Amino acid sequence: GLIPMKALLPLTFALALSPLAAFALPVVGDVLGTTPETATAALEAAGCKVNSFEPEDGKIEAKCTETATGKIWEIYIDPKTGAVLFKAGEQLPGFGVLRDDGTTECGNWIYGGVWSQAGNLSARRNNSDDGGMGIHQQWGYSWPANRRVLYNRAGAEPSGKAWDAKRPTIQRDGSKWAGVDIPDIAPALPPATDRSRLPS
Repeated sequence: GLIPMKALLPLTFALALSPLAAFALPVVGDVLGTTPETATAALEAAGCKVNSFEPEDGKIEAKCTETATGKIWEIYIDPKTGAVLFKAGEQLPGFGVLRDDGTTECGNWIYGGVWSQAGNLSARRNNSDDGGMGIHQQWGYSWPANRRVLYNRAGAEPSGKAWDAKRPTIQRDGSKWAGVDIPDIAPALPPATDRSRLPS
């Protein structure tokens, strides 16, 4: 016998879609590598043939062609960590990646990231409180950057140690700022940075 048409149709769809399911383009936060060789290997393993790499405003822009669809992607990589910052054409993860050269858009910078590739973050309703201090990171969205306590850097001594060791909102954790809230300071800045001396 012949295979009935009802059985053949799902099999045809499964075979047609299987090459697409084998590849997944990197998403924000995925680490591709800090050299062109490692990033190229990671992108090509994900089904995106690299056309070029070029530095752009402190980031690396990788242009690649998606093998399955032929679509050209611009993927921006952090040169220090090798992590994907964002892909051109997608919702931005926050105001920190907005640029003043017209290549990004945002109605109001302070709401940048409310609607990300993950969807409408303001509609989240998870009331878990990891630190037990009323900082519900997964409930709705708090501008800017989903930060619940503005100027939370003031909750730590100049050395980076939390003023209140029992309830640290953020503190210096080795080489970066971390805690139960989004730090209101660039994560890599050293503790005693005099902000008046930073370039504007």
